[in-house]
Parts: sequence; C-alpha cells; structure tokens
Amino acid sequence: RTFYGCSGLTSINIPNSVTSIGTEAFSGCSGLTSISIPSGITKIKYRTFSGCSGLTSISIPSSVTSIGNYAFSGCSGLTSINIPSSVTSINERTFENCTGLTSINIPNSVTSIGGGAFLECSGLTAITIPSSVTKIEDGTFNNCTSLTSVNLPSGLDSIGSNNYFHSSGVFVGCTSLTSITIPNSIIYIGKNAFKDCTGLTAVAVGWQTPLQVDQSIFDGVTLNRVRLIVPVGRKGIYRAADVWKRFNPIVEPASHTITYNQSAGGTFKIKKGTQDIASGSSVVSGVELTVEATPNIGYQVD
Repeated sequence: RTFYGCSGLTSINIPNSVTSIGTEAFSGCSGLTSISIPSGITKIKYRTFSGCSGLTSISIPSSVTSIGNYAFSGCSGLTSINIPSSVTSINERTFENCTGLTSINIPNSVTSIGGGAFLECSGLTAITIPSSVTKIEDGTFNNCTSLTSVNLPSGLDSIGSNNYFHSSGVFVGCTSLTSITIPNSIIYIGKNAFKDCTGLTAVAVGWQTPLQVDQSIFDGVTLNRVRLIVPVGRKGIYRAADVWKRFNPIVEPASHTITYNQSAGGTFKIKKGTQDIASGSSVVSGVELTVEATPNIGYQVD
C-alpha cells in the first residue's frame, strides 16, 4: 500500500530496477493519469491500481504473466488496454467498473477469465474470447450495457459456473446484445446466463441434440420474439425441447446460390470478407457479402 489513497499524485516514474509492486500500491490514486510498469514486473497484484479513476493509459510489459483480482477496478478513465501475450490469466473483477473501457485485446495466451472480470464495463462494445479460454465464469460481463457482439470460440465448454457469484449469470443485463452464436463445444450453461438481455433478436446453436439448460438462462427475454437458428434437420427436435421451444421462430439455416455475370466494361466481384465468392457458389442465410465493381478506363459505375 505504498501510495495508497494519494489522490493528489499525478505522475510517477518507476525505475526498471523495480521487480515487484505490492498489493494496493497505487489504490485510490485518482489523480494519476498514466503510468509505465517496469519490464521486471511479472505480476500485477490485488487492487494495485483500483480506484485510479484518472488513469487514461497504461503500458503493461511483456514480462507480466498474471493480472490479479480487482487490479484495475474502478479505473473509469481507461478507454482501451492492450494485454501482452505473456499474460495467462485475468482474475476476478480485474476490470470491474472500468466504465470508459470501449475495447480490450485478450491474447490467445489467456486460459482463464475470472468471475466479474468485466463487471459493469458499460462502455465495452465488443469482445473476442480467444480460443485458449475454455470457461467463462459467472458475472464476467454483467451489466455491460453497450456490448453489441461477443465472439465465443469453438473450444469453449462452459458459460457460467457455481462460484461465489451465486449463479449471477455471465451476460446478465447486456441489453445491447442483439445476437449470439453458441458453439456446439458448450456442455454447460449456468443459471441466468443471458438474463435481461432484452435486445436479443437471434440465437444460433450448434448442438444436434438440444442442450439441457436451466429455465432461468433467458429470464427477462421475450423468447417468442427471438429467432433460434438450429442445425439442418433438427427444427422438430428443438420445438419439443424445454426452454428452446419457447423461441419463435425456430429456423434452419437456408442455403442461397449466388449467380452473376461479368461486364465487358470492368470487373465485378462478390466477396465474403476478403474471400472471393465465385458465381454458382452457395452461402447460408445471415452471411454478409459485399459487392466490388471496378470500371475499366473510359467506363464508370452506373
């Protein structure tokens, strides 16, 4: 607690000779705007920077392997943070109440994300969970009200667990979340997982046999207005499955054939991201395609 509560502290230079920063060392230093962590530090400990509401930027060196509980809790001035690939774990409530945080890079080196890690991060708009993570703990994204998209990796096996958050749910109150794809690698979804995600319009699942889930996982969501996209040939099974049968409509992914002709006055392409889609190819519903038309010299796009 070296500089604990030093609210008037605006800047500090930590020399490279420092190899350890203690628990709550800068906790409550609300006037601190930026800090560079020396390259000899391997762990950011419990509440090291909690309550540093004026902190707008921080550099985490590649020597750091672990970020402790509440390490940046209440750092409401942080808008983005880059976590180096040396970090293997993000612990409980690490970025709790970082309300200014709009983006964060989670490297593939991270294997675990603790409960409440991004609790109340109301400015966070999108996040990609790396394929190295197999479990998302309860409370991780509670009340991330600006979160519109979440990418869940195919290796993920559980959404939520029975930890001390008492089944508070992973995405409770994510009111801006409009759609989510749940990979078929998921074998467990905890209680209240998507409670009060009132903006949901579509949920896609990959299980051939519907996963048995608790009645509470979509509490507060009007499921008869949410589209459930299920594997081909499995619509009837989902219509009879508890919880899943409450969705409407329940649909299977439709396939569409893309056909087009080239113009003599230029080139014409249909693209899926950076991939060219040949005429005659099939794509499923929901895939976003872009049109790229390039006129030859002397021609223009009309």
